[in-house]
Amino acid sequence: MSDDTAPTTDREVRDDGLPALDPSIVEDDELLGVAVDQVIHADPDARRRSAEIVMYQGFLQAIVEDAGTWRLVLEIESRTSERWADLSVAIARWAFEHGRRFPLPPTPPEGGAS
Repeated sequence: MSDDTAPTTDREVRDDGLPALDPSIVEDDELLGVAVDQVIHADPDARRRSAEIVMYQGFLQAIVEDAGTWRLVLEIESRTSERWADLSVAIARWAFEHGRRFPLPPTPPEGGAS
């Protein structure tokens, strides 16, 4: 997924600041990756977890004395991150397609006649 998480000017953004998904985004791995990144970066739990990971990486780096071992740790982390990025895009695509096949019924507006 891309590190560029700023929405493009020609893409719709919802009221909550998250990108609106449409078929053109879902069909493009790069655009869908950016949209998934925006959702992840907007999530407070994900931001907290990321800060914790950075803290623990610092602890681990401090005790790993061999530079080769540290490079191996970083390589494993990189491959794990790539795997989760790919899976996030696959899950988003699957969920979007399922939503199109099985749309939820419209919800009545709040405060309307009963």
